[in-house]
Amino acid sequence: MLKSTLPSMPQLSSVYLESQSPMNEIFSPTNVYLPITNLTTQYLEFSELLQILHDLPLLNCLNVGYINSEYDSDEDLSNQLCNAVHLRKLNINEFPYSFEKIKMLLQCTPNLAHLALSAHNNLSMFDAHQWEDLIVSSLHNLNAFKFSFTTTNANKNIMSKLKQFRSDFWLKKHQWFTDYVLREDTECYIPCADSLILTSKAGLDKTETTQFCEKKYLGILKTIVNLSNIRSLRIPKMNQRDLSLLLTEILKEAPRLTSLSLYAKDLLELCNNELCQDLNKRITNLHLDTDTVTSFRDYDELNRFCKIFPSISQMTCGFDKLERMLYLMKQLSSLSVVNGIFPQFWYFHDLSFRFGTLTSEWNAVYEVDYLETSLRLRVWIGRE
Repeated sequence: MLKSTLPSMPQLSSVYLESQSPMNEIFSPTNVYLPITNLTTQYLEFSELLQILHDLPLLNCLNVGYINSEYDSDEDLSNQLCNAVHLRKLNINEFPYSFEKIKMLLQCTPNLAHLALSAHNNLSMFDAHQWEDLIVSSLHNLNAFKFSFTTTNANKNIMSKLKQFRSDFWLKKHQWFTDYVLREDTECYIPCADSLILTSKAGLDKTETTQFCEKKYLGILKTIVNLSNIRSLRIPKMNQRDLSLLLTEILKEAPRLTSLSLYAKDLLELCNNELCQDLNKRITNLHLDTDTVTSFRDYDELNRFCKIFPSISQMTCGFDKLERMLYLMKQLSSLSVVNGIFPQFWYFHDLSFRFGTLTSEWNAVYEVDYLETSLRLRVWIGRE
């Protein structure tokens, strides 16, 4: 769609891309001149990055969120190199390749003035001598260099490499300074935590949740928290694929996990039968979040939930009708504690009186209390 539209916009100079569509489906091949000078994209492969420099010869500023290396190959890319003489500003938030790859790229940008680059656990990038040689030989106009290197394995070798960035070339000639922040040289940054809350920057980066759930980032999570001690886990809203991957990986590392909080809609969309069986065996306390009044839209969803979690003993979820809460209590024979969250169009005394009337033959104790924007009906069920 965009590829066919671009030729009709000869005055277009700036483009922002959020999709992960291959660049050759957007810009190339084309015989139409594209006067784009500013491009921001969230996701690229290295070969696509070189292709962009070739297809957009007037590009002045390029911002890249993440360079993907998952489908990298050993093919020779030298035939894709070009002379991007107009590129003055380059920002790459995550560059997972070796220094040789960034060297290949920057040799195509002789007039680059501003370079910002981030790399994680990529020791080959953290070498002041290589950077100095590259800047002297190929980046004569560079006046702003912002390089962020993070690692989970701080050691003496890292300290020696840091000292390389404090030579006269860096401090006196260019006045480029370095900061080194060491949080803890330990395998698990939070070794004793028993509760874990995962969050996402909703609205700021729509790809963040997906990127977080890639195995690379789950590996980073293991270096921050000792998952073997985690008993309670809270998960933000995410799609079926990511939720399945996240839960599968965390359950492998968290044998003590018994309490889970997540969105009801996400849970009901899980299609991994093996994962659902594992959750039913492990999880005893479940909290279902929702964007609406009720966690279950109809009785079909209630029945589907009861099949996934027939052995749940404690749960919290939203209801719009008292009958649905009672139906859940009858279907789940192991349920001993349930917190029903009701909208405030229910009156306090009406909810309490009606529940007491409908459960008069039950062996149950209950109370109703006010939350900020709702009512909570807490029930303790005695099973014979």
